[in-house]
Amino acid sequence: MNNPGVPRRRWLLTPWNAFAFLLIGFSLLAGASRPAAAAGDPPQIWMAATEPVWRAVNGWGTNDYLELFQPGTAWQQVAQHLQVFQFSQRFIERTDPATLARVVGFLSRHNIAIAIQASPNLATRGCGRGIESYGAPHDMLRDSERIQRAGGVVSYITMDEPLNFGHIFNGRANKIPCHAPIETIAGDAARKIAETRRVFPSVQVGETEPYGIPSVSSAAWASMMAQWFSAFRNATGQPLAYQHADIVWNRPDALSQFEAALPVIRQAGIPLGIIYNGTARDPTSAAWVADAKSHIALIEGRLGIRPQHVIFQSWTALPRMMLPETASDTLTGLVASYIATH
Repeated sequence: MNNPGVPRRRWLLTPWNAFAFLLIGFSLLAGASRPAAAAGDPPQIWMAATEPVWRAVNGWGTNDYLELFQPGTAWQQVAQHLQVFQFSQRFIERTDPATLARVVGFLSRHNIAIAIQASPNLATRGCGRGIESYGAPHDMLRDSERIQRAGGVVSYITMDEPLNFGHIFNGRANKIPCHAPIETIAGDAARKIAETRRVFPSVQVGETEPYGIPSVSSAAWASMMAQWFSAFRNATGQPLAYQHADIVWNRPDALSQFEAALPVIRQAGIPLGIIYNGTARDPTSAAWVADAKSHIALIEGRLGIRPQHVIFQSWTALPRMMLPETASDTLTGLVASYIATH
């Protein structure tokens, strides 16, 4: 679910024993300085998955993704509780109009809102091309118009790690980074958002950012995030509607970066979401789902964090299948398990 042409990156695994050691320390900090939902207020449930277009790009083979949007499909329980379904820009751009209309119609009939994971940063000849979070001028506007023509409404725009890829990312394999000032990133985002709001005036704009960046200290990342929140508000006239935390579970610095940022997120009054998933190294779909469940237990159990959004999302080959929701190795099965236990 990335910028077109860029497979989703994952950093290398580190030994689990080092990660587990860190959990002990962080669990002692669990009660301090974290945003939380109001007592008794259930989280908003989101779902996103590796779409057919991305499976083709990565050579992962086909699956049952589009069967999610067939009448009588086997995820009635999850569909009843799901509030937001998120798509990548590439899916919207590459899916034929008839299929897109069928997808949008299904979500509308089930009162499930549409989110687009978007690229707010502006690529130029000098930098940004092929880098996640960077896109062409007017791309967010065009995607919103496609959804509108299909009969849908875009309720959420989730910017795809604009601060990380716009300001920090050092590039790789002919990908030239911009290292843009934070104010420039906010200005580019503001212009694309303003265009999108000509189509959907009430669209809410949030973002995803990673935790576990190897080249940045926890304190520095929290400081950059505070600057970004302020710059975004100044450029757009509104705060971010939410932040979804992409915790790189297998990096030893992931939770320290996350914990350091929590007071900044709370002070800015930005609703917090957590992406629950497995990792690219999980050998089977069942292992991926089990790994995701362990991360839920870590965040909501051991650390006692109650996010306002929970996002069940995959950008890897697994889990291979979306359906049925009664299975232990499918994406809807993972969501159904969360609904049943929460």
